[in-house]
This record gives sequence, structure tokens and C-alpha cells, in this order.
Amino acid sequence: HLLIGRRKRAYLFFAIDAVILIAAAWLLSLGTIGLLKLLVQPRWVRAVIAANVVLGLFRVAAALDVALIVRPRLERYLALGATGVFLILLVVPHMFVMTRALSLLGVLEDVFPSEGHIAAAFELRRLEVEQARAEGSQGPVTDGSTTTSPAVNPDLPDGSVVPHFDDPGAPDLEDIELNRVTVLLAGGDAGPGRGGLRTDTMIVASLDITTGQGVLITISRELTGFPLSSALQTHGGVVSRQELIWAAAQAAEAGGYTQATELLPLERDPSIWLDRINALYPFTREAGYLYPNDARPGMAALSDSVSRALGIHVDYYVLVDFAGFVDLVDALGGVTVTSRETMNIRMSPAKEGEEDLILHITPGRHTLDGRSALVYVRNRTDTSDVVRTRRQRCFVREVVAQVQASTIVSRFDRIAGAIRRYAITNIPVSVLPDLIQVVAELDRSNIATMAIQPGSLAGTINYRGLPIINIPSTQAAVRSVIRGLESGVPTIDGSECGN
Repeated sequence: HLLIGRRKRAYLFFAIDAVILIAAAWLLSLGTIGLLKLLVQPRWVRAVIAANVVLGLFRVAAALDVALIVRPRLERYLALGATGVFLILLVVPHMFVMTRALSLLGVLEDVFPSEGHIAAAFELRRLEVEQARAEGSQGPVTDGSTTTSPAVNPDLPDGSVVPHFDDPGAPDLEDIELNRVTVLLAGGDAGPGRGGLRTDTMIVASLDITTGQGVLITISRELTGFPLSSALQTHGGVVSRQELIWAAAQAAEAGGYTQATELLPLERDPSIWLDRINALYPFTREAGYLYPNDARPGMAALSDSVSRALGIHVDYYVLVDFAGFVDLVDALGGVTVTSRETMNIRMSPAKEGEEDLILHITPGRHTLDGRSALVYVRNRTDTSDVVRTRRQRCFVREVVAQVQASTIVSRFDRIAGAIRRYAITNIPVSVLPDLIQVVAELDRSNIATMAIQPGSLAGTINYRGLPIINIPSTQAAVRSVIRGLESGVPTIDGSECGN
């Protein structure tokens, strides 16, 4: 425009360009984390879409304006060809931005609920704590307390003591809860040849938003004896399953083939889940009337039971199945792990029609793609569920340590696609900026790990030989780890992961 003497238009376009450059400089000044925090907010994504359309139209209008002015001075076909090429060069980057923005908006709207905010949740919890203290009430768990009360059964030899679990109610609300974000990460076993979905992988990630400390707690799928809320105790799916297992336990005891370390009480305690914890999800999937604001009542029920067992409030959950796990790992470009064992394993694929999964691995550091990683975290051939859960929490620890904001930006399309297709969560979209900030400030070099598994935290077994979780010991262990992190001296570190 300057070259052809249209100075007023040139200055107008320069002014608009200056505004655009100032806005771009401001966005760049936010850094990668700041940009991510903006781009996980639907209103900002819509603003990007609108600005992209306006800017694209402005650039096209400017180009056409010049073309119309200079065309009489050029050969007709040369002018048309040059204008067409120039317009294509202008439009392509705007189409690229548009597709990316629409894809991101689709993920935010399809996967994440639209209500809630982490600050509001913390404030509400703080008010609940203050109210409980003012009323002099206590939660089910305090330091050194127990949630079980022994009951003497006169029908057993020598008046043997059998455990009787009181309804533990909601998790205790203490200062330990106020500055934490806790998410239940669940991996479902749905895949070819498998009926339904059970949560075979359960990892509780608890992050302190003030210190940047985190702990990963794996829960063995074999455990039983988890607390149930009073509402869940009357749900049809739960009741029928409980009665079936109770009858089988009575028959095993009467027939003398029970593996239980303790005799059954006279009556079934409805507040205790008798099946494996990984089976709670499928038997509560239809309990939507108990969780009217949650699209996945089975995960809400599982989160509630885990909260009661661990004594900490589980704020949110994320559920993916085998196929989702494979795609997410591939979208991240693979994950490097430290293997402590040799594996030569073949297992069924994650998706229908695919070849079997095969993994050959020796002790040491290895970078795994999605299919290999699935075998790595699932395998328990020639080993135990205890070893498998260690691998799982160490794998998550590696993901947290290795994935950077730049990785998310550069591999956005694949990550967004995998999340949109396979992830199920109740994390509100308005929480994402805060959650990104928490993860960004996480001390990746000091992520504690612990396991809820057979041993000191589950020393007794039921009639099928399944370990029964010890609620008081579990809650005490969890609190010990969290308080250790808060004091800067973790009681359990990540050395079990080999790094």
C-alpha cells in the first residue's frame, strides 16, 4: 500500500498489525505454562477462534485490496494467479490454527465437566472443617484412632474376637486436606475377549499445592474389605453381589474348605465390600440416582470407597482402558522406565484385530511405546500383584517426571485425540488451569511412592484367600507419608523405582 501511494490504508493496517504484535508479545511473555493455562479455558479458546477468523478476514481483505488496485497494471492471468497463490498462503496458517482450536475446544467440552473450581472446593472444605470443629465433631480417623471395634462372639470357641467395622462415614477433614489435590487414576481392563470393565489399576495421586510435593499410592486390585457409604449399602447391584459372596463364604466355612484367617461373624456387615475392590465399579455403574451430578456413578462410588479406606478426600478421578493407555503413551512419544527384571511376555492386544502384544526387556533403562508399556504395567507372569503394582506406580512417576509442557504443545493433536476418545473424568474444566499450575510446580525429583497391598496393611485373608485391607493401619500409613512430605522428610521415597 505504501509503494502504490495508499498511505492512509497502509497506516491503518500498520496500526492493526501493531495491536496484533503487542497481543502476541503478551502471550509469549506468559511462557509455556501460562499459555497452557489459557488454552484449557473454553472462553479463551473461543476468543482464539474468533480472533483467528477476524485476522484471517483482515489479511484477505488487505490482499484483495492491493490486488484490485494493481491488477490493471499487470497481465490479467498473471494478476489472477499471483492473487490466488497469495491468498492460499494467507489462508493456510489460519486454517491450521482453526483446526487445532476446534479440536481443543471439542476435548474441553466433551471430556471435562463445565462446573466447579478448585479454589471454591478448597474454601468449601475449609468451611466444613471450621464448622466441624465448632460443633466439636470428629471425623472417622484421627491420629492413633481406630475405625474398628472388637466384638466378642459368644458362639465362637473361647469367645473369639471378630472384627466389626463401624460405618466410617465421610473422610476426616483436617488441615492435611486443605492444600491438596487428590486424583484417583484408574486403568480399566476392557479389551478384546473381555466382558465388561474392572479397574485393575488404581493409583491415588495426591499433590500438595503449596509445597509441590506429591505421593503416588497404588491399591492392589486383589484387596477386599473396603468401606461402603450407607447409600451404596442398599444399592441393588451391591446387595446382590454381597449376598452371593456371603453365601459362598458361609458354605466354604461350613464345608471346611475356607482359606479365611478369621471365622465369619454371625451377620454380614453391609458397610464392608466383600468382593475385590476392582469389582466395585461394574456393580455400581447403574447407581446414577446416588450420584446425580456424575456421568460415571461407578467411578464416583469407587472414589468414595477409596476415600474412606485411605482417610483422605479423593477430589477427582480419571479412567482409561487398555486402548486409551496405548494411545496416550504413543501420543507422549513413549516413556522411559527402569526395569528391574527380565520379561519375555506375550499377551492379548488392546484393540480388536491387532496382533498380540510382545515385550522382551532386560534390567536397565528402556523407552517403551504404548503397546510395550501396556505389557510392562500389566504383566504378572512369574511374579505377583505386588510387583506389578510397584511397576505401575513407578511408571506413573516416570510419566510425571518426563512429560514437559513443551511435549504437550508439540504433540497436542495426538494427545487431545487420545483423551477425547478414551478418557473419562470428573475434573471440571474450570479446574484445569489450577491443576496445570500444580503439576508444573511439582517437585519431580521427590515424588514419594507407597502401596496398599498384602502385608502390614492387609494381614488377613477371606475365604477365597483374598487379602482384607486393614483400615486403621492403612490410614495411619497414608497420613504418615503425607505428613512426612509436608515436613520435607518423606517417610517413603521413590528409591523403589530405581532412580
